[in-house]
Amino acid sequence: MTRRLRIALGSAIILFGLIMIVVLGFIGITHTSVGQERVRSMIATLLEGKVKGKVYLGHLSGGLVGGVTIDSVEIRDDEDSVFFASGPITVAYDPRDLLDRRILLSRFEATRPYVHLRQHENGEWNFRRIFPASVEKQQRNQRGFGQYIVADTSIIRDARMVLTLPWHVSDTLRGYQRDSALRYELSRKDHEIRRTREGYSRTWRWSDIDADLGYARIADPDTVGRLVRVRNVSLNETDPPFKFRNVVGTFLNLGDSVFVDADHFDLPASTGRAH
Repeated sequence: MTRRLRIALGSAIILFGLIMIVVLGFIGITHTSVGQERVRSMIATLLEGKVKGKVYLGHLSGGLVGGVTIDSVEIRDDEDSVFFASGPITVAYDPRDLLDRRILLSRFEATRPYVHLRQHENGEWNFRRIFPASVEKQQRNQRGFGQYIVADTSIIRDARMVLTLPWHVSDTLRGYQRDSALRYELSRKDHEIRRTREGYSRTWRWSDIDADLGYARIADPDTVGRLVRVRNVSLNETDPPFKFRNVVGTFLNLGDSVFVDADHFDLPASTGRAH
C-alpha cells in the first residue's frame, strides 16, 4: 500500500468517524428529555416566525430521526380564536426528505383534532391570515421548505370540524319584513346563525370523524390543487342532520371549490354514491 493511499484511507476513516460521532450524538441528545425540549423550543420559535397568531407545541417523544409524537398542538389566529387543536399527533418520515426540503410523511396519526375554517366578511379565510404568503422569492429550481407536503397514510380519530361563513338576510326584504325574518332565523334550532362583530355568520359542524386516508397531497409546486384519497370515513353532520358511514372516494380542492367523487357511502337506512 502506497503512502498516498494510506493517507487517503486514514482521512476517510477519520471523516467517517467524525460523521458517526455527530449522528450518534444527535440521536443520543434527541432521546433525552432535555434534548427533546430544546428541539421543541426550536420548532415552536420557527413556527412563530411563520405564523400570524399563536402556536403551542406540547411535549415531544421519540428520537426525531424517523418519527416523532407531539402530545398536543394548538394554533390560534390574530383574534385569539382557535384554528387548529389536537391531542397526540404521531408522524413517521425519512429524514433525507427533510434535507431535500420536502415534508413527505409515510404515516400520520392524530387523535381528537379540531379544525375551525372561518371566512371573514371581506372574503378572507382565517388560515390565509394565519399563514400569510411569503414575500421571499425562491431562486429558480429551488424548493422552499413547506412547499411540498404529502402524506402516504393518515389515521384520524374522533375529529371535529367547524365551518363558519358570513350570512345575510335576503336583500329583497325591507323594514319590518327584514326584522321579522332576522328574528326568525336567529331563533331557529335547526341551524346556527349568530351575530358577530363583522355582522352575522352561519356555522356548520361535523363531529365523531374517524378517517382512514390514503395518499394526501397538501402542497406540491409541480401540481395544482389539494388531493385526498379516502379509504374509509365516518362522520356526523348537524346541518342538515346526516350520519355518514363507510365513505370511500376522492376529494379534490381547486381554488375555492371542492370536487367530491364518493364511490360509496352508507346512511342509517340507505346506501349510495355521489359526484
